Amino acid sequence: MKTIVIATKNAGKAREYQEMLAPLGIEVKTLADFAPIAIDENGETFEENATIKATTATNQLHLPVMADDSGLMVDALGVLQVYAQQGMLVIMTMLLIMLNSYRH
Repeated sequence: MKTIVIATKNAGKAREYQEMLAPLGIEVKTLADFAPIAIDENGETFEENATIKATTATNQLHLPVMADDSGLMVDALGVLQVYAQQGMLVIMTMLLIMLNSYRH
């Protein structure tokens, strides 16, 4: 069985991924399943922070890691507009490509 780590400690998010990926024979783990990892999310966009999370966790755990990052954007406050990945289908396609190319 292949394993992927979702860079979250959110049990609800982990459950959603497990429901989607279990039929494909993929075990889902989260950061809560491992010793704490210091991740400095200092990016200027959601994409940068997700990349920082995934890269840091992958380097520490030596497993494929998928991360997302989101937040509240309020145009009226002049907050910099950032763009998140569009659509779960794109994310799942990228995940499957990554898992198929990953070697233990």
